[in-house]
Amino acid sequence: GSLFIGLLMVFGYGSILLVPELMKSNNFENSESPLNSTILEYDPCQGVVHGAEYLVIAAISGGSQFFGRYFGFLLRKCFKFRVLQSVIGALTAISCAVVLFKPGLWVQYTCMGIAKMVYGMQSTESLILLLDAEYFGSDGLAASSTLMFTVAYVGGIGGVALASFLNPYTTTLLCVVSSSMLVCVVLSMTGVQH
Repeated sequence: GSLFIGLLMVFGYGSILLVPELMKSNNFENSESPLNSTILEYDPCQGVVHGAEYLVIAAISGGSQFFGRYFGFLLRKCFKFRVLQSVIGALTAISCAVVLFKPGLWVQYTCMGIAKMVYGMQSTESLILLLDAEYFGSDGLAASSTLMFTVAYVGGIGGVALASFLNPYTTTLLCVVSSSMLVCVVLSMTGVQH
């Protein structure tokens, strides 16, 4: 359970900074370098996120998570934990893997939106799992939940650190790896009954 929520938070919190970093990277690649420029006035702010891109960030980060949490709650009633969460983890890995091939900007936005939506689906399940007395047993619930919260914070800090200090495409690759590891963790969680 701790690995499930820790790996989930690596992508969840890391993608908060990853989307703007992908935008900045694309803006910088499309701006003219002062070394290659024939224009005398170079604007160094061309490589930053600005204008309508903030609306795209809000839609990807906020809107897709809103719908993801709603659909996650609905789908958890229809499918077993291991089936649903492994499919959702695979969707996250595939969506992030598409971004690695640097398709068009709107394809990258769509893939990150899908990945954030399925993260919302998984975070619904992780919140329920944190307080699942059937999974942890009534005696071990407090200690297990504390361990899961601790690993979640470590995963969140790790995801933010990756997105802050690494190239956005390296961070995306690590998100693919962590999402793939999450699928393996979910398949090994045999004690979850819902």
